[in-house]
Amino acid sequence: MNLYDIKRYSQNMTAQPRRTQTQWASQFLVAAELTRRGYLVSFTLGNAKFTDLMVETPGNQHFSIDVKGQSMKSYWIIKPPENNQNDQYFILVYVPRDLTEAPQYFILSSDDIKEELKQNQERANQAEKERGKPYSHKFGAGGMAWDQPLKYEGQWDKLPK
Repeated sequence: MNLYDIKRYSQNMTAQPRRTQTQWASQFLVAAELTRRGYLVSFTLGNAKFTDLMVETPGNQHFSIDVKGQSMKSYWIIKPPENNQNDQYFILVYVPRDLTEAPQYFILSSDDIKEELKQNQERANQAEKERGKPYSHKFGAGGMAWDQPLKYEGQWDKLPK
């Protein structure tokens, strides 16, 4: 690779959408924290539909994690887990743009996500009823307000041991 190629490559790197950078940062931050806690972590690199990380506990138990990251405090878009997937966890990561702020991690089980999505849908249904017309829904995905998962912040002990 010559100097021209390196410069062109680095320009393409800075042209990446912020969303992609935030998602990658989120996955690596979660993987680093899990590794620090003694877990073995593998990246799926886009090959698994609803899984970003495959994890093995120190006790040889396996589970998967769907990581959602964002750098602005906005709506979390989350696809509901499959009905029988109790070994899937969700870690929502807020990666602040201000480098002096620490990331925030919100750890939810599949049951937690299902309950939060259900509550959010009930609130949306009520709001639509009061409004008199429906809101648009994207791709069948659910979601929740930015502050809805705050009660799950730092709950690493929720993960299998």
